[in-house]
Amino acid sequence: MKKLSIAQLLETLNKAIELNLQQDFIDLIVYELDRKQFKINIKS
Repeated sequence: MKKLSIAQLLETLNKAIELNLQQDFIDLIVYELDRKQFKINIKS
């Protein structure tokens, strides 16, 4: 997965809010952050 620029991230967030899916979007972000944190913890 390619890294999103800040502009792309904001655009995606705006679309999510417009579609009233902000909770799903936040859940996805939290899930991704938890997964990355978990990977980091395993490496430590």
